[in-house]
Amino acid sequence: MVGFALGALTLRQIHKARETLVSANGTVVTRTEYLHRLDAATNGSVLRQIVDDNLAIAFAREHGLSPSTAEIEKQYKLLSQDSRYNARLLSPIEIKRGVVASLSRQAIAAAGVVPTEAQIRAYYDANTNPRNLASRYYSPETAQVVVIVTKSAEDAHKAFEMLQQGIAADEVALKYSNDISRRHGGMLSPIQRGRTRASRYPGFDDYLFSLEPGGNGAPKMFGGAWWVVHCVSKVPARTRPFAEVHDECRTAVAVQSGANRAMDAEYAAYVRKAKIRIFDSRYRSVLPAGE
Repeated sequence: MVGFALGALTLRQIHKARETLVSANGTVVTRTEYLHRLDAATNGSVLRQIVDDNLAIAFAREHGLSPSTAEIEKQYKLLSQDSRYNARLLSPIEIKRGVVASLSRQAIAAAGVVPTEAQIRAYYDANTNPRNLASRYYSPETAQVVVIVTKSAEDAHKAFEMLQQGIAADEVALKYSNDISRRHGGMLSPIQRGRTRASRYPGFDDYLFSLEPGGNGAPKMFGGAWWVVHCVSKVPARTRPFAEVHDECRTAVAVQSGANRAMDAEYAAYVRKAKIRIFDSRYRSVLPAGE
């Protein structure tokens, strides 16, 4: 009996530990509370997306349109290398499941459509144009920086002197910066040349991207404030080669053409007729019950 009681107590403790996500000054936030709030904030759209993903994958499989292992691994690798993609809360299996769903949708939309090489090349050229802010295959020069933004030239020069003396940039930002980024030690999200709000200030990009990793930019005024910048890292501009993305371009052109209306209609009917059983009444308003 004692062993059974201890076993039951251990299981309860394990369950409690798994249910607890974080605590703030002793106040616990549970997984259940978090999921309920997430559902309320998104109106169940995350669950709807998962269901839609499963239907797309199943339909593609039934029609011989499933992506190959090589295609899946290629897209997964690209996502893993993209600094804008935050996958910390997803496992590799979950990420790859999303990749399979995305590639399956593309295959469904592109089925039976054969773009010309001229169309494929034109799509590639448009998506490697540096002036196209939505370019898929061109990545501008990117820098990770710490900024100290002050109201006075005096504070800016004091901050710069501290950096030059080797004092950690986050400490300097906390002491002198008036920017909201001081909460994070002055660290900004990766900055792409010509693609941030600060880029509208004449000379800002040249000032920032003239720095090498570990370098400090002397105080300079932009937008009515004094800026001091510490460069953490830089990534040069990159254009993905045509041969590398040829198949992706072909699929994108085929999808854009929308020529295969028959396949689109068949997939829409497949989704309508899907047998979806809802076991939690809260999701009846966001998930169709199917036919």
